[in-house]
Amino acid sequence: MQKENTYFYDYFVIEKISADINGDNINEDLYLVGKKEELTDIVISNIKVIIKDNNNYYEIIPLINKGYNPHLFIGNFNNDLTNDILISIESGNTGLEIYYYIYSFIDNDKKVLFDFDLFNNKYKYDVIYKDNYIVDIISKFNDKKFSINVSNKNREYLNQIYNPNKSLKRPLRGMISDIINIHPVVSEAFNGYDLYVSQRVIGYYNADTLGMIITPLRWHENDFEIISNNQYLTLFGSEDKK
Repeated sequence: MQKENTYFYDYFVIEKISADINGDNINEDLYLVGKKEELTDIVISNIKVIIKDNNNYYEIIPLINKGYNPHLFIGNFNNDLTNDILISIESGNTGLEIYYYIYSFIDNDKKVLFDFDLFNNKYKYDVIYKDNYIVDIISKFNDKKFSINVSNKNREYLNQIYNPNKSLKRPLRGMISDIINIHPVVSEAFNGYDLYVSQRVIGYYNADTLGMIITPLRWHENDFEIISNNQYLTLFGSEDKK
C-alpha cells in the first residue's frame, strides 16, 4: 500500500466518517477528499473516498468526480449487515441533477451497488400534453400512467399551449429529469435503508416543474427494485387566482 501522504497529497478533506464498511467489526476511517484550483472555488474536482484500514489505504473514485457540495452517507443498503458508502455530488446544472453512487466494500473489495446514470437510463418516460389541460406521464418500463391537470397555470402559460376550446395548438411533450435527490429511508424489511429517488416532471420549458416522480427502491438479490412496483407523483400547488 502507498504511504498516507501519497493519498492525501494536494487534496483537502471535505468530510471524515468512521464506520465499519468491510465487515471486520472494526471502524475504518473514510475521508471524502477533492481538489480546487483556487481556494475560493466552489467547484471541486478529483473527488474520491480514501479508506484507512489500520495502516492500509484504499481509494474509491466515482466515474464522475467533479461538481459541487460532495457528501458521504454511510448505511446498509443491500441487507448484508454491513455499512455501504453513498456518495452524492451536485452537478451544478440548471436542472439541479445530482450524481449518486453507492459502493459496498466487504473484505476491502469495492463493488458498485448503485450508479445514477444506470438508473436514469433504465427508468424512462413519455410526458405528453393532451387536450383539456391534461399532461400524461407514461412509464416505459412498467406502463404505469399518471395524469396532471395544469388548468391552475396562469392564463399566459395556457394561451401559449391551448386554444380557447382547451384543445392543443400543436403536439407538445415534456420530460422527466435525471435524479435530483435520493433520500435514504429506514427500511421496513431489514436493518438498513431503502432509497426514495426524486425526479422532476418538466413541462413546457426546463424551469416549468409540474411535479415530482418518487421511485422507492429496495435491494433484492443483486440489484435495487421498485418496492411493490409502486411509484408516486407529487404535485406543486399554486396561489389562489381568485
